[in-house]
Amino acid sequence: MANTTAQPITNDNTQDNKPKVTFADLQDNPQGLTLLAQTAQLFNRHSMTIRRWIKSNPDFPRPLTINGMYYFKNSDLLAFVNDLEEA
Repeated sequence: MANTTAQPITNDNTQDNKPKVTFADLQDNPQGLTLLAQTAQLFNRHSMTIRRWIKSNPDFPRPLTINGMYYFKNSDLLAFVNDLEEA
């Protein structure tokens, strides 16, 4: 009979395994694009919160929709954060 031991169940899809995006990364590539999920990580919010901000806050950057996915221009996100800091 084979010796089988129970293996712990792990979730490889946790956000801890994914590299975190920082505002420094955006500053390094201001012409780039950032996905909705990464934008949510930047602001420490859920992606649905970012979707609500898009609809309800006229000052929040407008995303580009490419193949049904939201992308934000890094330069727009940086400008938004700079405006918040100045206010």
